[in-house]
Amino acid sequence: MFIKSFKDGLGVIAHPGKGTEKKMGVKEALLAYYKFAVVPIVLTILASIVVMLTLPGTLANAPTAYLVNNSVQLTIDLYKQYLISLIITPLFIPLVLLIIAGMIHAVGKVFGFFKGGFANTFAAVVYAEFSSMLFWFAVTLGALGSIIYLIALIYGIYVLVVGLSKQHGTSMTSAFVAGLVVFIVLAVIFTAYASVYAASLQAPA
Repeated sequence: MFIKSFKDGLGVIAHPGKGTEKKMGVKEALLAYYKFAVVPIVLTILASIVVMLTLPGTLANAPTAYLVNNSVQLTIDLYKQYLISLIITPLFIPLVLLIIAGMIHAVGKVFGFFKGGFANTFAAVVYAEFSSMLFWFAVTLGALGSIIYLIALIYGIYVLVVGLSKQHGTSMTSAFVAGLVVFIVLAVIFTAYASVYAASLQAPA
């Protein structure tokens, strides 16, 4: 069951024009996400085990400036918590996808771009997530792995645009504009939050 779903997800990644045509309800899309995510989560667990086995030797030769409070053990403990969070995070990603899909759908409807319902938008967002989820394990591997994940994330944007176009019977340009508007809104919100947080840190006690 999981292997077939994973193969179907790979098909979406490799051929988004064809793979994103299938219509799914919200529940079906959620199930598709979790079934696909099983393999990436297992890969993340395996990668985390490898990292934890090699980390003590790596940190033993690292400059103290790279250690938490100059302690190898504290650094290992912190990294362990980080890896555990990476393993758990995919379980909660659909909550974020629902919010993003809601925002994109609202924009698409306001501009008259979308012909389908929310389920169509959510299906497209889930299809797009397959790309980055496939390489989720790479984040455990440090800077190089993060770059690989970022590339997969960017490709996922392309899959999203194709998916929205197929799901709503609209043009690629319209799908891109709907996604771009939401990206700008999220960027503004994040920037505002970061600015407020930075100001709070600089404020006198």
